[in-house]
Amino acid sequence: MGTDPNGRAAHEAGAKLDHGKNRLGLVIGGFSRALQAVGEVGTYGASKYTDNGWMEVPDGVNRYTDAMYRHLMKEASGERCDDDTALLHAAHAAWNALARLDLMLRDQKKTKAEHAADPAGRLEALVGQPFSEGDERSPPWERCSNCGDWIHPDKCHYPCNGKIEDYRAANSRIKGDVD
Repeated sequence: MGTDPNGRAAHEAGAKLDHGKNRLGLVIGGFSRALQAVGEVGTYGASKYTDNGWMEVPDGVNRYTDAMYRHLMKEASGERCDDDTALLHAAHAAWNALARLDLMLRDQKKTKAEHAADPAGRLEALVGQPFSEGDERSPPWERCSNCGDWIHPDKCHYPCNGKIEDYRAANSRIKGDVD
């Protein structure tokens, strides 16, 4: 539960338990002109292609990363506005940065959903034998507070930039990423 930044109790009149919560007004208010310019890029793209069609572009993260870099390079070489749109290259770069970030976050959410089941049974099937007492892979498993994966309680792992190579490799094999 959050706390009131003014020290008020939860049930006291005027209490608002929002201490430490995301303050999106800082983004909207602080970057209103920039977001307006990014909105113009999005509007141009929707007219040229389709509304929100960017969400379905194959290999979108890499392609929007490349597009972002192209706009940054044009701007770095002294070209302020895009020839096709007459909009700032910086606005195009920001739009592409947001598109790739959103696709990355969507993929992360999808990955979390795929790992919702307890992997102990999945790993057991992978190695063909039950976990033994004292085995590093044996329970107790815990959910990672950062990404929601099941992990050994005293270690971190891949989505969290962890160091458990054996868990990562096993997890990749379970997902079918490697042979």
